[in-house]
Amino acid sequence: MTRWGWLGVMALTALAILSVLTPGGVGRQAPLRVTPVAAAGRATAETGYRKALAPRFERAALDADALVEIGERRSRNLLEIRAAQNRMSNSLAAIDLLLANGPPPKGLQTSISGYREGAEAMREAMTEAQAGFVRLDWDRVAAAYERAETGAAALHRAERLLASAAAGASATPGPPTSGEGR
Repeated sequence: MTRWGWLGVMALTALAILSVLTPGGVGRQAPLRVTPVAAAGRATAETGYRKALAPRFERAALDADALVEIGERRSRNLLEIRAAQNRMSNSLAAIDLLLANGPPPKGLQTSISGYREGAEAMREAMTEAQAGFVRLDWDRVAAAYERAETGAAALHRAERLLASAAAGASATPGPPTSGEGR
C-alpha cells in the first residue's frame, strides 16, 4: 500500500475513534423538554408525574433495545454505535432531569428504583463498550453487551411497573426473564 493509502486508513481510524470519544458527536439530538408536574393533590401529582414519565421510560427502553440489537449483530460500525449511545444518553438525561425537578411520589418509587438500576447498567455498558473499542478489546465489548442486556431488561421492568401503578396494582420487580422487553 502506498503512503497515501496508509494516510487514508489512519485518517479514517482517527475519525472513528474521535466519534466514539467525543461527547455529543455524531447523531446528536436536541434534549427533551420536561413537562412540569402540578402539585394540586397527591393523586393528581402522582398521575401527572406518571404521565410525564411514561413516554420517557418507553423511549429509554426502546433506545436500550436498539443498543442491544447492535450488540447482537456484533456491529463494529462506530458511527452507528455512537449515534445509538447518544440517543440512549439523551433519553436517560431527560428522565434524570424530570426526577431532579421534584421528588417522585411514593407510589412510583418501585418503578423509579428499577429505572435507576437500568440507567446505571446502560451507562456502564456504554462506557465499557467505548473503552473496549478504543483498545480493540473484543472481550470487553462482549461484556458491555451483556451489561446492556441487563440494563434494557431493568428499563422494561421499570416501564411495566409504572404502567401497573397507573392501573392501581401494587407490583414489585421480579427477576428478569430471558429476552425480556423485546
